Amino acid sequence: MNARFLSISLSIAALALAASTGSFAQGRGGAGGMGNSGMGGMGGGASGSMQGGGGMPQGLQRGVESAPAQIDRSADPRSLNRRSSQDLQPQQPQQPQKTTQDLLQQNPKLSDNLSKLLPAGTDVNAAASGFGNLGEFVAAVHVSKNLGIPFADLKTKMMAGDSLGSAIEALKPEADGMIEARKAHAQADELTKG
Repeated sequence: MNARFLSISLSIAALALAASTGSFAQGRGGAGGMGNSGMGGMGGGASGSMQGGGGMPQGLQRGVESAPAQIDRSADPRSLNRRSSQDLQPQQPQQPQKTTQDLLQQNPKLSDNLSKLLPAGTDVNAAASGFGNLGEFVAAVHVSKNLGIPFADLKTKMMAGDSLGSAIEALKPEADGMIEARKAHAQADELTKG
């Protein structure tokens, strides 16, 4: 009587363990291997719905043996902890992008060089307003100086959406806008590096 009771108790405990992992009766893995070898000899005298030497009902034993492992053993628990602690970190606000005027104020030497290329009395920061990037502004200043196009006219065209090359061709049709724009960009690169 005690052996049968012990065998049934162990069978129930094995089923509870298999069910608690969420893997009962869904394929191979999990608690498989607990059948005959894990509990062998415990319920040897049991009869009826019990298997010969396994100590577990036949239908339940098949389900336990075929239960899959639902645990991802490939994941390193330390990396999971690292990821979750990073997720808890507050997001740092992104710094606003610096305007062309901000960049000119940080580089007084470049600002002085550009003021020499613009008509006398022109405020470099006011001239730079509206330009999305410093390189375009410096190239436009060079085009104005190289081709004798008034900077204000060139800026007006560019602020309306024209590329530097298109603005050159519109304001000075005899010039090749692509060539002049490339030349001015090369001069701008040289000036901003120095």
